[in-house]
Amino acid sequence: MRGPADPEIFTGSSGFRESILEQIRQTRPTVREYLRQTRYSGSGHGGFVGTPEQLADRIDQWYRSYACDGFNLQPDILVDSLEVIADELVPLLVSRGLFRADYEPATLPGHLTAAAAASRHRVVSAPSHH
Repeated sequence: MRGPADPEIFTGSSGFRESILEQIRQTRPTVREYLRQTRYSGSGHGGFVGTPEQLADRIDQWYRSYACDGFNLQPDILVDSLEVIADELVPLLVSRGLFRADYEPATLPGHLTAAAAASRHRVVSAPSHH
């Protein structure tokens, strides 16, 4: 666990593995503590308790240090936590440039259609033969 994962042996998500190792480096739990933590938080996903500002700071730090390229949030209390995420966390992330506020077009089918059109109209230069 001290070095990079051997791709011949480790075939899982290297990003997930690195996030687990970083969590262990930061908290330095005993084996018993780590097993207890992961039993409740679900297979090694990092947990977080704090204010929206503190969570925005953590997301910002991880993103800017290239530790991640996105996040999946799993709120502990669905209804109340979703309101806090939408009303308090998202505006903080938008202000830091970590969350897009505007999308063109506004629907998934629109995004797929726009992406398909862009790839059809992309100019690919062919190698010149002299």
